[in-house]
Amino acid sequence: MRIDFMIFVFHLFCIWTGFCESERPFIETKYGKIQGFDYERSDGKLSEVFLGIPFAKPPIGELRFEKPQAPLRWETVLNASAYGASCPPHNETVPVPPYSEDCLTLGITRPKDSSLYQEGSEKLPVLIWIHGGGYSIGSTSLYPYKGLANIYNPSNIIVVQIQYRLGFLGFFSDGSTSLPGNLGIWDQLEAIKFTREVIESFGGDKEKITIWGLSAGGASVSQLGLTPYSKDLFRSMIAMSGGATMNWAFSDNVFHHSKAIAEEIGCDSGANLKNCLKHTSLETFYKAVQKLGSSDPGLDILKWHPRIDRDLFPSRPEELIKKAPKRPQIMGVSLKESLFFVVLGWTRSIHKLEVNRDDFDAYDKKRFEQFIRDHVAKEEFFGAKKEKAFERILAEYTKGEENAQKSFYLEMYAKLLSDIHFNVGLAREASLRVENHHPTYVYLTEHFNSVLYPENTPVTGATHVCEYPYILEMFTLGKFTIKGDPVEEKVEKTFQQSIIEFVKTGVPKTEISPWPASSESEISSLPYLHITSNPHLSTNFFKKELKFWDDMQKEFGYDLIRFLRISEVKEEEKEEEKEEL
Repeated sequence: MRIDFMIFVFHLFCIWTGFCESERPFIETKYGKIQGFDYERSDGKLSEVFLGIPFAKPPIGELRFEKPQAPLRWETVLNASAYGASCPPHNETVPVPPYSEDCLTLGITRPKDSSLYQEGSEKLPVLIWIHGGGYSIGSTSLYPYKGLANIYNPSNIIVVQIQYRLGFLGFFSDGSTSLPGNLGIWDQLEAIKFTREVIESFGGDKEKITIWGLSAGGASVSQLGLTPYSKDLFRSMIAMSGGATMNWAFSDNVFHHSKAIAEEIGCDSGANLKNCLKHTSLETFYKAVQKLGSSDPGLDILKWHPRIDRDLFPSRPEELIKKAPKRPQIMGVSLKESLFFVVLGWTRSIHKLEVNRDDFDAYDKKRFEQFIRDHVAKEEFFGAKKEKAFERILAEYTKGEENAQKSFYLEMYAKLLSDIHFNVGLAREASLRVENHHPTYVYLTEHFNSVLYPENTPVTGATHVCEYPYILEMFTLGKFTIKGDPVEEKVEKTFQQSIIEFVKTGVPKTEISPWPASSESEISSLPYLHITSNPHLSTNFFKKELKFWDDMQKEFGYDLIRFLRISEVKEEEKEEEKEEL
């Protein structure tokens, strides 16, 4: 009798936890068998979760600083019940989950419903999440599968989360063909290829893949859409708070940082550099980072990021957009992106633009002027015209100061950085895509919950990652209740419906507001979905800001939005024209 009771209890445990071998979901792929676990969603139904699936050989030993290679078949059943290790961040002091160079893994979450996966059933659309973190930090485990399962699995969407190499391991480059950089983007491509190879085993449709990300994840999405190596790999894209034309998304400044770290660890430039890097311990790299610093105080906020290598990215994004496949794309930003960095002080390990909370009241016109002189209207950018450039920029970003509140200059500091790093770059990219007949759906997030900011914060607004609660069930900046709040429910419904319908059909339909693709005739008044407490269509997406910075580059010959001298761009264009001939 006691034995029967124990068997009964054990059976209940199996049902409740989903961790008994006979109860756990099991998938067979071309690479081997995978066993995951069940998760009970917020709607009371089940999803099947498979974590830590290797999509490439471990990039260690002789494969360090090499492009990813397809994984070998595993002979035993892969236990996919836990996240794989995070990829090493750019700085060992960053608080991240346990990391290892053996980190090229992905996770898959699908609805548990046998009727969906019977022979002859329609395959399910697939949504691939690419995490952000300035190409320097991040992992799949920081974006829990639970929220993704709760939101997207009920609509019969399979969700995939991928990892990629970060920091110096993912983007080190000396400009040579041996060390061209961009390994993190190559990893993303490999993850998408692997997904296409195995997703039908999970009931997914490899021809209905949408790639999606925010911040560096959003920029990665935009970049993946431009490389000729991504042809036919996915159907549509969602790039949030990140884009290929933003100045932190592409830069050859990575050469300088690569050279500095190589010299610090004692690896000489030349033919032996790569071999030296391969055989240098991670601990030695981190000691060098500690000495050199993991961030810079200037406008070029990232040390590690992609570059135009003439292979993965044959030319600048403005040219690649003209040739890229015309995939549907959602793209947009939050109204005050940079408050996340300069007021809330997140990601200090990546850049040094924060204003200390104790200095909020003291941030006056003098400090704002000094920042513009030291970091924006620099001789490096504007040469002998730097004083004139300073006057132009100061005049533009102090309009209305005579009737302003005490926090005016702090707000304008954040506004200037938001425009330079996010708003204008995205407005340009959206316009270019529309001009070149890419189905483009633009949005602007203005709604935010006041809980995101500590009490007595003088400047608030919709900022970087403020969409996470609605699209991921992640409350990074502060916990608040959505259910039962009519405004929050409306905003959540707008985001979720738009993404779900876009993944399924390529068109972001929502019951709350129409959201048509922008047409070529509308470029001058670029329409967008304005996500306020009452989402609606608006026009003239950052039109004033775009005109100001376009006029600046014409007058001064330097484009601060791309960190490029216009004469250099013209020379490159001439060279590309010669190559095409």
